[in-house]
This record gives sequence, C-alpha cells and structure tokens, in this order.
Amino acid sequence: MKAIMGTVHKGQIVADQPVEWPEGCRVVIEPAAKEESLGIREEDWPTTPEALADWLAWFDSLEPVKLSPAEEADWQAWRQKIKEYTIANMDKDIEGLFP
Repeated sequence: MKAIMGTVHKGQIVADQPVEWPEGCRVVIEPAAKEESLGIREEDWPTTPEALADWLAWFDSLEPVKLSPAEEADWQAWRQKIKEYTIANMDKDIEGLFP
C-alpha cells in the first residue's frame, strides 16, 4: 500500500485523495516534517511599490556572467552530454506512469 498525505481538519484526518485500502486496515499516522525553505517564503516578499522598485534596482545592477572561450566550450560540451543522457533515458522516466 502506498503512503498518502492528508490534513487535520476539526480533529479529523482528511486524506488528500481517495484510498482503496481494505476496511479495518490499521494505519500509522504522524505529522509530516516541516518543509525547510531556503531564503524568504513567497508570502513574505515585500510587495509595496517601493520594495519592488528597490528589488528591480538591485537586479538591474547585476553584472552578466562572462565566460572565457574555454569555459564556454566546456559548458556547451556538458549541455550536449546532458541532452544525450536525457534522450537516451527518457523512456525510463515514464515507465509505470500509464497503466
């Protein structure tokens, strides 16, 4: 049987999706670990016009990354390797998704 996620609502556990487990099946229920976030949460970003203007000014001040011809060639070679690997293994990624 596959684990599912759910939410506690008014003291009851509500599954995120229907389950096809046998009636009377014993289950283990424990709180999910809190997701760790990197940096600021989406809802905490300042959205005032001033804050957005500050962010845009900071973003516009960033210098572009400059690669040497050797770095550029190495980067392109790695992109090609990744592309070839992806194409060679794409069937494996979808195995079992469709009955």
